[in-house]
Amino acid sequence: MKKSSSQTTNYSLQTKSGFTLVEVLMALSVFVIAVVVIIQLFPTGLRSSRASKNETMAINLAQAGLESVKGTAYDDVTSESRTQVSSDPNFERESIVQFVDTNLETVGSDLGLKKITVTVFWQESGQEQEVSATYIKSL
Repeated sequence: MKKSSSQTTNYSLQTKSGFTLVEVLMALSVFVIAVVVIIQLFPTGLRSSRASKNETMAINLAQAGLESVKGTAYDDVTSESRTQVSSDPNFERESIVQFVDTNLETVGSDLGLKKITVTVFWQESGQEQEVSATYIKSL
């Protein structure tokens, strides 16, 4: 008599925890792209920061020019040609004095009002930038 033996083979799949090479490469790709994007933002931020610094400096220099006019006697206030600012050689300043009427329209003769416009110039990214401030001085 034949003995019927039924043998069952149990194949158990052993699962190993971890990442496949494809998963690792995908994660690394995403990480590299994120880092590249972030690095590209730095020059833009630095340019914006430098532009803000220069504009603030120019506004302060224009204000300083007006403050010096405020302390000057009416008859001594005159136009000044464009010259380099002594405190910062990257900036130039000019003052233009005009006679104006009570409507602030430019006139040819002195009616007791002077419009003083101080303009500050500087170079940024190969282009000339400027900021102006105006003050009205009366007799």
